[in-house]
Amino acid sequence: MLAKLFDLRGKSQRRKRCVRLIERFDKRFDKVDGRLWPSRMVALLHRFHYLKRCEERWNGSGNDLAKVFDILSHKTDSASLNRYDTQAEGKKRLRRRNVKDWIIFEDEHLLVMNKPAGLFTTPGRFEKRCLLNEAQALRAEAQAVHRLDLDTSGLVVFGCSKRGISGLNQLFRERRIDKQYVAQVAGTAAVDAGEITFPLGPDRLRRPCQRVNWRTGKQALTRYRVLSAAGSQTRLALMPVTGVRHQLRLHLALIGLPIVGCDLYAPASVRASGARLMLHAQRLTFAHPATNRVLMLEAAPDF
Repeated sequence: MLAKLFDLRGKSQRRKRCVRLIERFDKRFDKVDGRLWPSRMVALLHRFHYLKRCEERWNGSGNDLAKVFDILSHKTDSASLNRYDTQAEGKKRLRRRNVKDWIIFEDEHLLVMNKPAGLFTTPGRFEKRCLLNEAQALRAEAQAVHRLDLDTSGLVVFGCSKRGISGLNQLFRERRIDKQYVAQVAGTAAVDAGEITFPLGPDRLRRPCQRVNWRTGKQALTRYRVLSAAGSQTRLALMPVTGVRHQLRLHLALIGLPIVGCDLYAPASVRASGARLMLHAQRLTFAHPATNRVLMLEAAPDF
């Protein structure tokens, strides 16, 4: 069956046949381990860059196309259709902006930038444009010491000297950097402030998702407080103590407060209610690795 899919390149009729094949074998696909998917299969799927424009020509098959990407998102690191479109729109916005406008702080040792949503922090498997490359275009010696998810916006700090890089790595390792995020969530919080402590580990059946794993999961701690509430949505300040993958998204979803626009852990209605993932790294507070001066850097969210 995979051999048939590899040949489905070129014309629209062949792509329609690809959709029919995936729909026909979707139950069998769900039993396939993501590690067995060859890279050329993922590359083939990335050729569907014009799907959104072709929905009418495909005779209303937009739901089928979304299903295709939903199936494949469990087997590869490629995103669902919603995230794919968000990334494409993000690229268009990035081309119209001046990268120097993203700089929040800069000196001999550090470079802090405000990452927009839809841009990788470091190069991805297929997408090579990222914030690190933009930083290195300004400062060739810049090195990443932490990352934000593709759809998360906010502050990212780079080390620009040996002292800066080693100092930042030590600060993150010893958890001496205070981070604050802002999130727009669906629902109303039961308390004005609290902590979430579920241990998390990879969900091997739904990559790249995480899940609660009490036996072998990494300890994760998220503190939160309510900033405001309006209608059916609440604005939260989030203070992650640990840095487990998808920690904020999954922790909030587990207490019934999924982040608006989240395509991994939120219900479809909550996912569709936001144009993007409503999560922003708003503030970083830490001691400068070279001067030991306390820095409190902040960037306001655009939602």
